[in-house]
Parts: sequence; structure tokens; C-alpha cells
Amino acid sequence: MKTLRNEAFDAKLASGKQLKGTYAELAIHALENIPQGGLGVKQMRARLRVLAALDGVEADRTITVEDADAKTLQECVSVMPWGLVAKPIVDFCDAVENMKEPTAETPSEPEGSEGTQS
Repeated sequence: MKTLRNEAFDAKLASGKQLKGTYAELAIHALENIPQGGLGVKQMRARLRVLAALDGVEADRTITVEDADAKTLQECVSVMPWGLVAKPIVDFCDAVENMKEPTAETPSEPEGSEGTQS
């Protein structure tokens, strides 16, 4: 198992535009990016499994995926041709590359929240 915190970000780009979103949204973009030549059904199933794990995850929650799914996400993110230059994207890519095993200290909720969504 590997975890990734679904960080929310709101950054001003050099162009003056705002970039707002979450790591889950960036992951979805990377997973839905189809490489030149398309995807085989095995690759499609792997991506759909990760997309299902991302479905409905709120900002500042922990996303937990199986090791194989983490590898799928890491592969998709590493080859994603991003269409802009932004620090939150680099931070996201670093976080995905360095996903870790969950620990007892891995928070699943923001401070003061109730519930068990992770």
C-alpha cells in the first residue's frame, strides 16, 4: 500500500492566472492522458482502478492505493506532458514519485474533522 495526501493548492502563475485544484485532480489528468498509439485493455483496467480510488476523495484527505496502482500512477505522472509551468505541478509530481507506505501516524483527515474517509 502507498499513500498520497490530496493537497489543495491555489497558486498564481507567472502569467497572472490562478491555478487552483487538488492533487487528485492532477492525478486524474495524468491518468486520462492517452499516450501516442493508445492504450491496451490491460493498461486501461489499471488506470480505471486508480481512477476509482480517486473518486470522491476530498481535499486534504489521504489517498491510499495498492502498490501496483501506485506504480501505475507514478508511470502516468512521469510521462504526462503538462501544458504549463507551475510549482504545484512539480510538488505533485514529487509527492507521487515519493509515495510511502501508510504508518500509524498517516493522517486521513484534516485537523478537527470528523469521519473516517481516507
